Amino acid sequence: MAIGPTNWEAVGFGGQIDPSPYSPVSRFLHSLRYVEVPAVIGWDSLQIADREELSRRGAQLNISSRNGRADLSVVKLKAEALRRIFVQHKPLRSETNVDSLETLLASALLRYLRRMGAEQIYLGSLDEPQKLEFMVWSQRILRSQLAAIDRVLRAAGMDIGVVGDLQVGSSRDGIDHEVFAGCYCRDLSIGTPPDDYVPDGQDWQLAFPVPHSDRRRACAQTLALAYGVAPVGGLRIDHVLGMQRLWARLPGGAGTYVNYDIENQMRAVREVVERGKLIVGEDLGNVPPGFRESLKENGVLGTDVVWWARGSDGSLRTGLTTEGREESMLLTAFHDTSSTARFITGDDLRLLDRKGRLGKDLKRAEEQRLVDLAELGVGPTSSIAEAIYSIYAFAFSSRPDLVSIYYPDFLGLACTENVPGTGPEEYPNWVLTYGDPMLSIEEQLGGQLAQRLLSLER
Repeated sequence: MAIGPTNWEAVGFGGQIDPSPYSPVSRFLHSLRYVEVPAVIGWDSLQIADREELSRRGAQLNISSRNGRADLSVVKLKAEALRRIFVQHKPLRSETNVDSLETLLASALLRYLRRMGAEQIYLGSLDEPQKLEFMVWSQRILRSQLAAIDRVLRAAGMDIGVVGDLQVGSSRDGIDHEVFAGCYCRDLSIGTPPDDYVPDGQDWQLAFPVPHSDRRRACAQTLALAYGVAPVGGLRIDHVLGMQRLWARLPGGAGTYVNYDIENQMRAVREVVERGKLIVGEDLGNVPPGFRESLKENGVLGTDVVWWARGSDGSLRTGLTTEGREESMLLTAFHDTSSTARFITGDDLRLLDRKGRLGKDLKRAEEQRLVDLAELGVGPTSSIAEAIYSIYAFAFSSRPDLVSIYYPDFLGLACTENVPGTGPEEYPNWVLTYGDPMLSIEEQLGGQLAQRLLSLER
């Protein structure tokens, strides 16, 4: 079960949250928004009336919250519930090691929240000694819950369990550059070079990692990999091309590629793979020569997308079968595209055209889409549910080792999670409704389309 990033959200002055999960305050800390409060040891110690009140407020938020990750309401409520448990449960102060990485991260986070004027949101009226203890305690809970979910999935018959998501970097205004001094350059940020779609290039506002020639020194990149994969069965590494090179962007907009010691980084990845962890690298885009061969040699799966996997004859069928690679995870949709339902109707093309991101003639793109759909077994009279099933059935018969089913596709939802290169003034990125909020995931996956997709086998 692949999940998106669960890291602590970057917070602006006054408590405004950066909605992107790919720009966290740290790649080593998990957000309180993801904790399952009733599963926390100490929840039962609260008064029944308190538990009922917190549960009622949570149920109301499930119905009313429609602002995605930018909505502070969920974070505030879960932080409040955790504080109540913490005060009542009173974890032992001796359990906090002042020299440990988790304590260093928690201390840096406290300073960050104060700087951003957001301390009250997360820590309420806790006294000073309690604040650090609370942060360490809550992080242990989140990591233990991730590990517990992984164990449950494996016990249910899954070979892998949870696959986490590791971002290419953390926010320039975050804490990783402080905790891992010397591993980042504050004057540079990760971005992309200019292209036809974004003439000025993109500035992701992520702290830029400094290359290290000393192979004995663990850099922040390899530490983030080891730390992120520890409680789960695997990781998807976003923009894995960054292991070899990243675009360094200066404040004025100029930039250049910076190369890294790919052999050293791949050695760290190989060690993780040899421990039985699944590693998937998102290697879409301008891939340096020999990079995919390096992924294969080190046991890392690449990433392919149905709609982009064209063969030498221009067809998807050839690109996914006779000429396709086996060592990859195949997607029909993911967080940087529309859902499969929108691919079927062509709404994704029209959206990109309106936002100036299509990069081709709309009419020709729509004509090609009809050809592509026919190749995948979708006819002009196919319903959305039938078409989604046909596309995934074809994907499951293709060459890649793994096929990922995008959660909205289980429900046949027409939605778009993120339009790369756009800001909130152009598109409400990272706002996505996963079906009926009154239904549990188990209930949502009980639908006919979801059950048919879950029955597909390689």
